Amino acid sequence: LELTEEIRTLLVGGHDTSSNTLAWAFYHILSAPDVAARIRQEVDALGDAPSPSALTGLPYLGAVCDEVLRLYPPVPFALRRLRKPFSLRGIELAPGDTLAVGMALLHRNPQIWERPDDFDPERFLERKYSLYEYAPYGGGVRRCIGAAFAGHALKVVLGTVLSRAHLALARPVDVTAVSHSISIGPNQVIPVQYQGPRNRALTQSRGTPSALSS
Repeated sequence: LELTEEIRTLLVGGHDTSSNTLAWAFYHILSAPDVAARIRQEVDALGDAPSPSALTGLPYLGAVCDEVLRLYPPVPFALRRLRKPFSLRGIELAPGDTLAVGMALLHRNPQIWERPDDFDPERFLERKYSLYEYAPYGGGVRRCIGAAFAGHALKVVLGTVLSRAHLALARPVDVTAVSHSISIGPNQVIPVQYQGPRNRALTQSRGTPSALSS
């Protein structure tokens, strides 16, 4: 039964969550050309065909992914059923009661995060946050079973695409977060324009990755 439930979790929770996170990542990266340029510069330093393991080890790319997950955790809350009595701020809870840990609120707590609504990957280069401050995949023994795979895939996809293609937002859009079943997704399609392959030799000879035009 436990194995069946874990497989069901992978099938139900492993698709919309990852695709929504990628949508948010491309939206923020393409809205900030300096962020895109820095990712490309970091990836270009790995050579012509970086391995997935090399991409997952890039610090700035990792910080960008962490910041996307902070603003838009794949699932906005984690449910836990109590096994013993528990008191929460004067409210007495009994075994069998359910608590919800709101990661979306935790990740924008102004007591923890400076400018909590801003997209700022630098914060993850400057400090390491505890599991009680940053928990995009939940925590404890019931942490998302696909957390490691999802984080790995996010970095590989972003690093690979941005190193090979010029992308840009096709038009300005004002995107807000809405519920997509169990996950948080954009309220509209994010229009992305493919502007051709990157000429890495040319951008490296200039010393700085090009902007979002071919």
